[in-house]
Amino acid sequence: HQVTPTTRPKTTALPVAKFPSIADELENMQRRINQRLEQALDRGAAGISGVDSLLQDLTTEQNRLPFRAVAVMLVGRALKKTEDRRSQTQHRLLAEIVEMMHTAQNIHETVLDAGAATGGNVFHRSYGPEVGNKVSVLAGDYLLAQCSVGLGQFGRIEVVERMGEALQTMVHGSLLKSEALSSSSSGTGGASSSSRVPSSAAYEEQISLRTCSLLSDACTCAALLAGHDDGPLPDAAGRFGYELAAAYQGLRDLALYERSTAGSGTVDDSSAAWANTLPVILAAEASPDTRVALERALLHGGESLRRADLRDLVDAQDGRDRAVTFANNCALQAANCIHAFPSADDHAALDLLVRSVLDRSI
Repeated sequence: HQVTPTTRPKTTALPVAKFPSIADELENMQRRINQRLEQALDRGAAGISGVDSLLQDLTTEQNRLPFRAVAVMLVGRALKKTEDRRSQTQHRLLAEIVEMMHTAQNIHETVLDAGAATGGNVFHRSYGPEVGNKVSVLAGDYLLAQCSVGLGQFGRIEVVERMGEALQTMVHGSLLKSEALSSSSSGTGGASSSSRVPSSAAYEEQISLRTCSLLSDACTCAALLAGHDDGPLPDAAGRFGYELAAAYQGLRDLALYERSTAGSGTVDDSSAAWANTLPVILAAEASPDTRVALERALLHGGESLRRADLRDLVDAQDGRDRAVTFANNCALQAANCIHAFPSADDHAALDLLVRSVLDRSI
């Protein structure tokens, strides 16, 4: 029988006007990713209706620009040696593959555990936990298969190998994140109390594998596809991607912390996602007493910790300010890499991308 969604998210256009030089390419890319998801669902989820109205909510993170694709396209433009149509086509394909990898990662990470009643992604909210899980696995796997097909079109073994390794690294990082969330949310037994709030070193390893390496490898490949096989430019492009992704992730964590601690009442998030955000991690690392208080709260699933008290604990150690400083330092490192790129005409767009990450408008 036909399964009809209980809610239908509003579809709106991507806010591409900020980067007019690649606006059309971004819209076309998003359209192609949506078509691939539609193909996956048409082939394996017959009877599910209304899919077209769900896709943009799923693929653009609440209608934000796909910043990874923006970064890859802009780096490719800044490193181009000539107006070579083949190079431009390959950079567009590379950006599309990166965005599909990231979208598939998001989908797979939001598959619900058995018995979970909340969370998940737009498919769960629209079709319920059981069907939502099936659709999520199907859609994520299909996107990754399409990435493999796309990689075969480059004809450059070093690009294929590097992006294949990026996918493997990303999956490893997702597993580390899942383990960290499991440790934080286990009120009794399981992980030791000292591991419920990760160290900053563990956090940086996690985001390096899960987030930063993908954009770093993609930007390095953008340099290779632009004809820069030797010299400092591939390394500079890779470093730009890595530091930009680190800044982005740090500020996304800050936003998650702010949402988790807003308002009154207790911290009742059973997943304990707040314990794995950068402000909390840095506050715990700055003070052993703060770490003990946070660990004690996690033992009881957060039910004993008022949101106002959590804010006070983190603010007493300048956790939010430390997170912002971390993001600012990473963004500065990314901005410094831009000066190594030969096309000065494209520096302004890359600078704007860095500023947009910092002001959280992308």
